[in-house]
Amino acid sequence: MAVIFADMRGFTSLTERTEARTLIERILNRYFTAMTEALYAHNGTIDKFLGDGIIGVFGSPIGHDDDPQRALVSAAAMQRAFNHLACEWRDEFKLEFGMGVGLSYGRAVVGNIGSVQRQDYTLIGDVVNTASRLSGLAAPGQVIASYHLFDALPSEWPGRTQLHPLGEVKIKGKQEPHLIYDLRYEA
Repeated sequence: MAVIFADMRGFTSLTERTEARTLIERILNRYFTAMTEALYAHNGTIDKFLGDGIIGVFGSPIGHDDDPQRALVSAAAMQRAFNHLACEWRDEFKLEFGMGVGLSYGRAVVGNIGSVQRQDYTLIGDVVNTASRLSGLAAPGQVIASYHLFDALPSEWPGRTQLHPLGEVKIKGKQEPHLIYDLRYEA
């Protein structure tokens, strides 16, 4: 499956100086709505919201042959939607926000995980960890994809040319350097 991990930049400092109700109603709910719409438009699902982050999945519960392509198109749509929101927030709150996005592709275990008292339907695996780490590396407005996702794309798919190699990086918790790609999309 393909996993998208998106995380806002500048949100933590905002929580120190903004009322909780405003954070939820004017920022987070609008952000999550826009990100959900971008994922759903390409048949993605949401694994969970994490504070100011979101994990999107392509390939679970229903897989498609073109899940890697759908994930890339969705990631670009998420960044475009975020850019629109960021302009509104700049006007409304005089604040600058960004969002980094990481994508990976691979196997994961999907199901109910937790305790007897509380369980969550979620996915666990290296693909999720890699997407999270790549999101952390991404600059505001950037989409970084793992070579695992790049390698899963059909060579004839035109969108493949939008991915440009950034070289190998060291990812926390991994032994070997990891080749990453930058997705160039129209804003």
